[in-house]
Amino acid sequence: MTNGKLSDSRKEQYWCRQVQHWQKSDQSIRAFCRQHGLPEATFYYWRRRLTPPQPAHASTSPAVTFLPLEVNPPAAQPTAVLEVVLRKGCLVRVPAGFDQDTLRAVLTVLEEEPC
Repeated sequence: MTNGKLSDSRKEQYWCRQVQHWQKSDQSIRAFCRQHGLPEATFYYWRRRLTPPQPAHASTSPAVTFLPLEVNPPAAQPTAVLEVVLRKGCLVRVPAGFDQDTLRAVLTVLEEEPC
């Protein structure tokens, strides 16, 4: 010590211990500094000085992956060319290109069962 001040290497050792002690404390920097009578701005300075710089590509968050997205407009509904109203009031819309046998079978079932 000269003139009541710590040498640079001793300051570094002192602040290194303080930063390590804080890391184990589970306290905020403000609470830690208040409890130990440390100047908060000085603590931040030494923490930044003593912490090795992280590579620019290093990240603590998980990697984000973007997937291609293809948006297609909904397929246009075929235009109903025929509407059949059953005796029970049910309405059947029949698109162009329908199969007659299938339509006949569907209408038979609908006439027998309630709509």
